[in-house]
Amino acid sequence: MKYLLDTHSFIWSIFDTSKLSANIHEVSLDTENDINVSSITFWEI
Repeated sequence: MKYLLDTHSFIWSIFDTSKLSANIHEVSLDTENDINVSSITFWEI
């Protein structure tokens, strides 16, 4: 399945996974999923 992470989820997935919900954490660990980040995320950071 394809997912688009928002800026907060992207940052938390890198630096502090404890801030992610259990569902999002599971999704991010599943190698079958296609995780994407918008190019705007880097502008927002």
